[in-house]
This record gives sequence, C-alpha cells and structure tokens, in this order.
Amino acid sequence: MGKGEGCQITLDQQLSLSCFTVFSSGPKMERKIAIIGAGVSGLLACKYTLENGFKPIVFEARSGIGGVWSQTIESTKLQTPKSFYQFSDFAWPNSVTETFPDHNKVMEYLQAYAAHFNLFPSIKFDTKVTSIDRLVPSDEDEHSWDLWGGTGKPFSSSGKWNVTVQEARNAYQVDFVILCIGRYSDLPNTPDFPMNKGPEVFDGKVLHSMNDDLAAELINGKRVTVIGFQKSAVDVAAEVANRNGHSFLNQISSCMFTVLPRNFYDRVQGGGLSLMKSRSFTFCKNGLVIDGETTPLVTDIVIFATGYKSDEKLKNIFKSTYFQKQITGSSAPLYRYWATVFP
Repeated sequence: MGKGEGCQITLDQQLSLSCFTVFSSGPKMERKIAIIGAGVSGLLACKYTLENGFKPIVFEARSGIGGVWSQTIESTKLQTPKSFYQFSDFAWPNSVTETFPDHNKVMEYLQAYAAHFNLFPSIKFDTKVTSIDRLVPSDEDEHSWDLWGGTGKPFSSSGKWNVTVQEARNAYQVDFVILCIGRYSDLPNTPDFPMNKGPEVFDGKVLHSMNDDLAAELINGKRVTVIGFQKSAVDVAAEVANRNGHSFLNQISSCMFTVLPRNFYDRVQGGGLSLMKSRSFTFCKNGLVIDGETTPLVTDIVIFATGYKSDEKLKNIFKSTYFQKQITGSSAPLYRYWATVFP
C-alpha cells in the first residue's frame, strides 16, 4: 500500500498561505472551525488554525492520528524521498537515515509533530462524522453561496454548518469546515462484473487492500491472487508472498514508477510471485477466468488493490443534494464555504 503520493514539503506551506489569507480578519475566538480527519492534512490544518488564534475541533473516526498510515500492511514505506515528505517547520529526526522510511517511522514522525505543536487537545478521537449540512436562514436560498466566492472572506454573515457525528444526540454547529478525509481509504473502488460472473459465484474469499486482516492465519497455505499493479498491489502481493510463499499478481493497468518492496524481483525469479497481465477477467466457482487464457486461474483468495472512490466519498459526506452535485457535476470551486485538503 503505497503512501506519499503528492504530499511534499510544499503542502504545509500552501496550507499556511491559505489559512493566513482566509483566516486573517474578523473576531477569531467567536468563530468555530471543524476539521474532519486527523491524518497529515488534518494535523496541518489544526496547527495553522491554532496559530491564527482559532480553537478548531478535529473529528477523527479512529482512535489515533495518522490517517492511512495508522492502518497498513507491514511492508508499507514511503515512495517519495523523505526530504520531499516532511513539514517545513519540523524536520525528520537525524535518527531516521533511510531515504524511504517505513510506516512505523512515519507514524513516529507524525506523533512527534502533533505533540510538538500540542495538537492532541484539539482532537476528538473515535468520533466519526456521518454528514455535514449548511444551515441558512429561511429567507436565504442555499444557492446564494455562489455569490460569496469573490469577497475573499471565509465566514458568512449568516448560515452555519451542522456537523453530525455517529451515535451523538446533537450535531455540532460551526462556521467553517475543513475536510481532510483523504483519497486513499474507506470507499473501495472495485470492478463491475456481468451477472453471475462476479464474486457471488466464487467459493473463496474476496477482499480489498483496505482490509487490514491479511493475517498469517488467513492466508497461510492459501492460493492468493492480487488484482492491480499500482503501489498497493505490489506491496500486498509481496506481503502475501513473504508470509505464504507464493502469490499471483494480476496486472490490470500499466505500472507507473514506484518503489518496489525489498527482494520483489527475487521473489518473481524464485517462483514465489507470479505476474500476469490481462485486459479483463471474471469470477468462476474455483477462481478467475482470465481474458485470453484457456483454463481458469484456481485461487482461494482474491484481493482487489484497485484504489478508492475518492470523489464519491467526498460527495457522500454532504447531506444536501445541491452540494453533492457540486462535487460530481460542476466546476464550481469548493473553497467558498469549506476547504478540502488532500495529502
């Protein structure tokens, strides 16, 4: 599961500029800001809003910070050199000498950052946000948000946001929402199959790489096929091969440049990892029917490493169909009433 796509040293500098520009005027302590997610972007947003005199509330669904870094497979490491994946005001410690630190060292780094800037008191852990909804006075149409974009002011003179939290009686009411929910989690992207040719006809187990139950007891002695050929697929296939002795990696897209796990091609040459390429496939009772192959690929477990539906995930957090349409069918900028930050 590759991490580090697109998150570079400039991320916090850009967010800093945005926060200083957006939050520099007006009575600050009276304004309530919600930040959804305590991954890399959420920590940055929290730090910069605190620096600008606000008291943000960070809602984190999990029990700790780190986002995707907090739940990943053992072989995961940065695929971006650490010099390009660091905070501009908080360097990696000298004890981390690797160019591509593993996920444990990334988590230690994020924990140190949050502790250094005293971010933990602002975070509500185990608090999953189920929806956000803009509240407007009865005489103000929801669509009037369109008129605000040119003023340069983040806070509306009227209208609030309701932040609904799972298993909570009352919603939180805030003036501004910063979404830091990430692109690589929660809502898996899996292929569609013709009727009676999908996972429902397969006698084995079907997972997505977002599942963190790739335990040895699950895959031990099993034939495992991984679908995909981006960073997550490569990492999962190598992890399975290390634990189980063999796995198939079914390539369904071209391979972009990526940092391969240690001894990846040694596994291929030694027969522990088999690579296949196909334009399409379907399921059968005992495995997969690969396009162009005469016999099925017999397997016990299929793992989809096929990415996530990030736009749909973002859309689903809005209660209003109007705002949902802004995500899926409009070029209107999101920054007018909320900020969206992806690492």
